[in-house]
Amino acid sequence: MSQAAKSDTRERIMHIAASLFSEEGYNGVSMRDIAKAVGIKAASLYNHFDDKEDLYLAAIESVFRERVNNLDRALKSKGTAQERLLATLKAMMEGNVSDPTSTKLLQRELISGDTTHQKWLTERLFKEPFNQMVSLLEEIGPKGRGETNAIYLSALSMGLGLLGPLLEQLGTSAYTTDADVISRDITNYFVSDALEKRP
Repeated sequence: MSQAAKSDTRERIMHIAASLFSEEGYNGVSMRDIAKAVGIKAASLYNHFDDKEDLYLAAIESVFRERVNNLDRALKSKGTAQERLLATLKAMMEGNVSDPTSTKLLQRELISGDTTHQKWLTERLFKEPFNQMVSLLEEIGPKGRGETNAIYLSALSMGLGLLGPLLEQLGTSAYTTDADVISRDITNYFVSDALEKRP
């Protein structure tokens, strides 16, 4: 098998495994289940991954990497701090709406209580964008509240993604999945509040 074919097979395995893990959880999926869904023999998985843990972490990283890259681009985009915040929140919201697999995987990771996986995710994927967001929010103000505000905005945007199915059932016209509307509203609310509190 050529390197390109091996790489394509690895990507396909990770994509299918991520979908299975998002639906059934880490403990609910076996290597046999993944091999069957991919259409290969279980032993062939070991040509690409050391074990189930290796496959799981590779699949999670693959799923979240695009979201993290979009977030990184937004945080480093040109424009005022307010414009960059708007772009960052929009990237977060778009990820929630357009990528249900990553949202489900995150839900499963939070529910599982597996601090080893949570620490790995944080260090490998979430820490750097979070620190960039802290710096951005320090620019907007009030000074000394960047970390706290980054926590609140992260929780708010992720919460909307995680709670979306329940919020939809409320039947209220206020609920939307439109990333432009949500990011604009949160940015306007946050910036007006930050300006009021600035010394």
